[in-house]
Amino acid sequence: MTATKPADLIDQMRHLETLGWAFTHAEARDAYRRATGEDITPSLDRYRGWLEENLLGGDA
Repeated sequence: MTATKPADLIDQMRHLETLGWAFTHAEARDAYRRATGEDITPSLDRYRGWLEENLLGGDA
């Protein structure tokens, strides 16, 4: 993602904020499970743990 204008940067920030919310919001995960039949929670929890440990230094 590369922003060249302030409006583009704001759009990208909103996009990332929305993704973060969806990854951590239990109701969004449940909606995905109901729509697909797949429980994504264990995979997302492992991915989040990996990100926190490897990209954020484990103190997140």
